[in-house]
Amino acid sequence: MQWNAHDGIVLCTDWNPVNNLIISGGEDCKYKVWDSYGRLLYQSSVFDNTVTSVGWRPDGELFAVGSYNTISVCDKRGWAHSREKTKCGSVLKISWTSDGTQLAGAGANGQVLFGQLVDRHVEWGSFDVCLDENDHIKVTDTLKQTVEADQDFPDRVTEISIGFGMLLVCTARSDSTVQRAQCYIYAVHNLHTPHIIDLSSPVNMIVQCENCFLLVDNVAGIRVYSYEGHQLSNPKCMGLRPEFLNKQNLSLSKGALVVVDRNNPKRILLFDPMSGKEMGEPITHMLEVAEIALDQFGLGSERKLAVLDRNHDLYLTPVHRQHLIKIANMVDSFLWHTKTGMLAASMDGQLCTWYYPNVVYVDTDLITQTRCLKDGTSLGKNPQLVQFADTHITVRRSDGALVCSSVSPFPSLLYEYTQAAQWDAATKLCRFVKDHKIWACLAAMAINGQMLDTAEIAFAAINEVDKLQYILHIKEIPTAEGVAAELALFRRRPEEAEQILLTAGLHYRAIKLNIKLFNWERALDLALRHNVHIDTVLGYRQRHLKSFNKEETSQIFQQHQDVHIDWEAIKAKITEEKEAEKNL
Repeated sequence: MQWNAHDGIVLCTDWNPVNNLIISGGEDCKYKVWDSYGRLLYQSSVFDNTVTSVGWRPDGELFAVGSYNTISVCDKRGWAHSREKTKCGSVLKISWTSDGTQLAGAGANGQVLFGQLVDRHVEWGSFDVCLDENDHIKVTDTLKQTVEADQDFPDRVTEISIGFGMLLVCTARSDSTVQRAQCYIYAVHNLHTPHIIDLSSPVNMIVQCENCFLLVDNVAGIRVYSYEGHQLSNPKCMGLRPEFLNKQNLSLSKGALVVVDRNNPKRILLFDPMSGKEMGEPITHMLEVAEIALDQFGLGSERKLAVLDRNHDLYLTPVHRQHLIKIANMVDSFLWHTKTGMLAASMDGQLCTWYYPNVVYVDTDLITQTRCLKDGTSLGKNPQLVQFADTHITVRRSDGALVCSSVSPFPSLLYEYTQAAQWDAATKLCRFVKDHKIWACLAAMAINGQMLDTAEIAFAAINEVDKLQYILHIKEIPTAEGVAAELALFRRRPEEAEQILLTAGLHYRAIKLNIKLFNWERALDLALRHNVHIDTVLGYRQRHLKSFNKEETSQIFQQHQDVHIDWEAIKAKITEEKEAEKNL
């Protein structure tokens, strides 16, 4: 593959195997970012001089650009973080350290240029953490406008991360006499007495979740720790190469760790962070996976994974039961809410927020009714979602500027009430707000929580008459197992509904369920296996065929044509079954 990239000679190129992006620089005094198919993603403004060198940071998040007496550090999407003047002439070659915190440049006048990444910021809540020198960190509470910590470290800082009330700082030192790496663990309410972990090599990446965090380095790979500093696990598998890991192909949450398989990018590997062992079969997608992210809300059994493939289609699947459902296309970037189950994405010139993404496994008809769309043309081409917390979404535009968009506060309150099982309070909130989307969210949450009274009110409020009638039908079922089976059927899970009924010994309901779904052979198979209601299945089958003026063609049913059909006896047995069910 080849293409015309610059108006003049191409002087330098670099390709990153982690993000699969290519940068190039030429005599036209520009640098450009390309994808692996040769499509232009970004083109810089004209430099004063030709671009003589480019170099990716190993993790693919940043790259450096060298020109005459100038070196720039840029985001992977193209915009420049900083530009520094030098006195070394044209920078002919750029090389990064393995941890991505330092770089070296070869000057045309024979000098070697060394640089350290500083002025890095990370935020969580009202806390802002700034690495203003290579060994100094300042923590500021922006609400109180006070400096909470002003900390010097004996070694250079390689990585910082803050979240879930914990601050993590990784340091490294490597010289002719000493070689060491450490991780400092601070609670944000006590920034003066950290837990300290001794490490074998410098850390490339930190990923946090509610009850643990992981560190990635090129020697030990992935290591999971508790916030008390105890190592929990060291997940390993065939072909897991830590140098290719980044926050797009690795995600951590309470009870789950997921990694895109480097050998087969269509597969997503699942690990238990507490033991490091693989959990079940990998999740397999039809196309190569570009980005993954786990939600941080709710129970581990309800954990969901968002998957973005190379076609920019966004899918959701439960972690413990693969069921990929497409929810959006032409997606540039997506992000889970930090405290609830909400999901936001920039797609096709719009900013979309799904208030209750789990609705795809409850009632797909409510998907469009539980999301909010906003015009995103002002965000420019290829925007990136940076943070989704409280009622604000922070978006990085293609030119590097940060833009905030507001989100309704009521979905977060709804999550709070339903999580605490305060269904009456949730209903009062919806009545106060009078928002169709909030009512639709409550309807889906009530079905998921098997709260039929609340679901009845919510479906009535959004004029879903057919669903309301079905809820009223479910409420008349006398057994909890029967109710659970009907709700599983409402979610379009007939196999699960059947299994619930068979486990509870409700054979007639399991048979009738398959009759209603026209799964005639399965209904007859259950009747023969349990030796009950064979005549019932044959009777309903005959009625069905007669209504369409059809003859029996199934060999299985033809074998039982000699069975006598007595509808009075069938009705008596059905009545007897229902009475027996009431007494359970």
